[in-house]
Amino acid sequence: MKDVKFKDEDTKIEFLLRTSAIIYDKTKTKVLLFHPLERKVYMLPGGKVGQFEESKDAIKREIFEELGWNLEFEFAGISEEFLDFEDKTHFINIVYKATYNEEIKENSFYGKEGELATFNWIELNDLNSIPIHPKEIKDIALNKVNHVVNVVK
Repeated sequence: MKDVKFKDEDTKIEFLLRTSAIIYDKTKTKVLLFHPLERKVYMLPGGKVGQFEESKDAIKREIFEELGWNLEFEFAGISEEFLDFEDKTHFINIVYKATYNEEIKENSFYGKEGELATFNWIELNDLNSIPIHPKEIKDIALNKVNHVVNVVK
């Protein structure tokens, strides 16, 4: 399945549709973040939406591929990101939330896709001290807003 993305050849702006998950532990005091080892920031787990794939189905697929978990998701918000470099990109990220109701065995672990990234359970109270990309996404995780915009130049 091809991803939902296109590039306007006149403006050279690329558009990408993603989906990501805010996964809380069963006590709702921790959230799961994804840390690609080549980057200095944490992110929400997720990925690109396929063409004619519903975003909710995409996040279920992504979480199963990355973690092997079948979770129930509900809409949490939308994150927009504009990367204003030589190659300009407009990301739309549809954010869902879910609860992992099993016991947490490890606070940091590798997913099913190998050792290129770790998944980390982070205390909600510590989110403001963690480098998260985009940084505004923590406001959705903390239930403060349901729409954030981030412009990177």
